[in-house]
Amino acid sequence: MIWFRYPRAVALFSLAVSCTSDPAAVVSEDGPAADASPADAGEPAADADADDAAVEPGTLSGDVQPIFDTACDGNSCHTGATPARGLDLTDAQSTLAFTVNVLSDQCTSVRLVDPGSPETSYLMWKIEGSGPCFIGRRMPRGTPQPPPLTDLEQALIRSWIADGAQNN
Repeated sequence: MIWFRYPRAVALFSLAVSCTSDPAAVVSEDGPAADASPADAGEPAADADADDAAVEPGTLSGDVQPIFDTACDGNSCHTGATPARGLDLTDAQSTLAFTVNVLSDQCTSVRLVDPGSPETSYLMWKIEGSGPCFIGRRMPRGTPQPPPLTDLEQALIRSWIADGAQNN
């Protein structure tokens, strides 16, 4: 075949294809895949999950509390005899008791966790770093300053709240 006569062309084509986001554009020893065309280069695969940002509803004990254990308890801010802002996130029971349907002391007309409504939950505003009544600094905080929660961690907390902030 012609591909064996021009090994550099095959190598360059392979490199170009490997730099695309289309995993279906693969070069075999017989040349490019039949469905690989220049028009397809750089296009997402047809079977790519368009909704990969969607997250299954998070659970308090399995998803949310471990995030708080690492990001909030790890800095000793929301644990112990005098947790910051009176917000005790030591364990799942404390998290429920001190967040769900509890008014924020920074934005007194807003609940920390408004079950079914992450958009109106002050906890999400603090985690995201903005909101209609956002006061103070983005969480988590600490010394040294920890990184913000990842998109996945934020999505898990958001989904737990959206699903009713259940004790699960």
